[in-house]
Amino acid sequence: MSQKIVSLSKRILVLSSFIMLTGCMKEIELETSGDAQEIVVTGFFTDTLPWNIKIYKTFNLNKNESIDPVTNAQVSITGNNTTIFLQHTGNGIYEADSYPQADVNYNLMVEIEGRADISAQSSVPFKSGFSGISTDLTLRTVVSNYNAYSEMVSAGFTITPPDNSNSLCRVRVLKFDSIAGYKRYYFNENSFDKMFENGIEQQIVSNLKVLDGQIVFGPLWKTLAPIIGETRAFENSGEIEKATFLDQVDYRAPAAFSMETCISPVGVFYQAPYETYTLLGDFSEKKSVDIYTSYFYEGEYWIEFMDLSNEYYKFQKDYSLQISNRGDISGTPVLVYSNIINGVGIFAGYQKQIVRIDNLSTKK
Repeated sequence: MSQKIVSLSKRILVLSSFIMLTGCMKEIELETSGDAQEIVVTGFFTDTLPWNIKIYKTFNLNKNESIDPVTNAQVSITGNNTTIFLQHTGNGIYEADSYPQADVNYNLMVEIEGRADISAQSSVPFKSGFSGISTDLTLRTVVSNYNAYSEMVSAGFTITPPDNSNSLCRVRVLKFDSIAGYKRYYFNENSFDKMFENGIEQQIVSNLKVLDGQIVFGPLWKTLAPIIGETRAFENSGEIEKATFLDQVDYRAPAAFSMETCISPVGVFYQAPYETYTLLGDFSEKKSVDIYTSYFYEGEYWIEFMDLSNEYYKFQKDYSLQISNRGDISGTPVLVYSNIINGVGIFAGYQKQIVRIDNLSTKK
């Protein structure tokens, strides 16, 4: 099989945690050269997971500043005439045992002494119908909005929007290596001491303490990059891996999946110019679609389909474009949507469905 040809191809690192945002409700650009710190609030929520909100202050990676979690906030969420209060559980994370419900408008309130009250609104959308998955292993060239891709195979399915609502959705192809499994890394005081002994800068070690007590799946640099910067992550990931390695597992934890190429033909989904993993759709009626992926991997293939709230959709669209433009020195700066009033960040609901594409898991 000849090597896949991708014109203007650029692989992007899509980060899923500790997201640095550069916009607010009015989409003004943050001043990053001064000493003023904004409050960042991040909360993606769904009806299958309990409430979890992260709050910290903006920081400057170029100045080797440490993440400064907010530990003294009063956090409450009101919806369906009920108010719950979240408790700080460490590292700026606030949690509650209760679960969100679909189609309930939730109001987030964050009170911090000496600052204006911070608020946001969003809801968990209803699930779209996601059905009729079929595959075609015929190798073909596919033209997207920006590039041409060769030797791609397709997976088709039907999207049925919820009653009286559009389907704002995100689609990705995920893969899982059931043979090799995935490495896990554990961050605690012992691993931080090992990092320092192995020559990792004290400032980097201090920044990584935001991960204290957490287990992280590899590749580890995907987690390190948004915390210590991409350059430092690549330069130091080897020693950090040695200090934090826990074990290798073969079970399908959500964090153990990695993304594979996922593109669509012109005019079906939105995809940022150099983003080859994430498709965004806005469908008002039932529609059959095809997506395409590369076919060089012996493990399992899965489709992840997410219904997004309006807030999540706007954020994801801007964020994908911003990440894409980082690979283009002539690209226009992108201000990422945020719905956090008197702060920055995102508070947004979603629903997730994940289905294995069985006959892609073994080549014929």
